[in-house]
Amino acid sequence: MKGASETYHWKHRDAGSDGLPIGRLLFSGAENEVERLLSTDDSGADYDGKHWAGLHHPRIS
Repeated sequence: MKGASETYHWKHRDAGSDGLPIGRLLFSGAENEVERLLSTDDSGADYDGKHWAGLHHPRIS
């Protein structure tokens, strides 16, 4: 995730240095509604690290 723009990119060796704009490709401009899935209910969970398990979008059309 690029923090300043809140965009998600998939780093792949053939996708160039910026990677593929995975958020835009999957969520078609509705990236701002994406939430992170955490693998714990701990209130002190590492939001950007080991507890981050994936992404969830409440409405995928």
